[in-house]
Parts: sequence; structure tokens; C-alpha cells
Amino acid sequence: MSPVIERDDLQLLAEIGMLAAMRGDVASAQTIFAAVRQERPESAAGYVGPALALLFRGRAAEAIGELQRGMLAVEASQQQDVQALLGFALQIEGRGAESQQALQAARNHPVAAALLAQGQRVHLGG
Repeated sequence: MSPVIERDDLQLLAEIGMLAAMRGDVASAQTIFAAVRQERPESAAGYVGPALALLFRGRAAEAIGELQRGMLAVEASQQQDVQALLGFALQIEGRGAESQQALQAARNHPVAAALLAQGQRVHLGG
């Protein structure tokens, strides 16, 4: 089955969704990324976008749920994107051991690497 939305249009839609996410507009981000997930269910963007909106609103527990669903749905090549943000959300939620586990699993991702380095400095007293 061919996609209903062309690739360039889907990219633009995801960018608009990220703008909504960065504003913390959860409802808009969820609506936009639902369309992205419908067209590309294996794409990390469909889960990362709504999770970011939730995080910007201080709703880390809900973001964790969104990201955990994403880990089950996205293709292997995009799992580190989801895993890195999951590690960050778990950290915000105060779930340190789980956060470290998620960040270690995504240690090659730039966000995870930065968070791990930050955590090491904190543990070393730096």
C-alpha cells in the first residue's frame, strides 16, 4: 500500500508537530504525530514528538508511557532515538536506575552520551 502523504509533506508535518511539541502544545502534537504514526508507524518521530510535548508540560510519567510504546513499535535503526529520550524522561521522574539502564542502552546516541557524561560528573563530584 502506498502512503497517502508524500515523503516531503510528511517531513513538513513532523516539523510542524515538533514546533507544537516545543511549545508544550500536547493536544496539537498528539494529533499531528498520530497522522505521522499512521503513515510511518515504524518512525521514532511519531513517539518522540508527543513525548517531548508531555515533558515540556511536566508530564514525565505520561511521556515515559509514550516512549515505552514507541520502543515496541519503531524500527531497530531508530530505537536509540526513543531510548535516549526515555532515559531522560526516567531521570526527570526520579527513576535513576532505570534511567541509567536506558541511557546505557542508547550510549551511542548524542543525547544519551551527554546525559551519561553529566551523570558521571555529578557522581564524581564535578
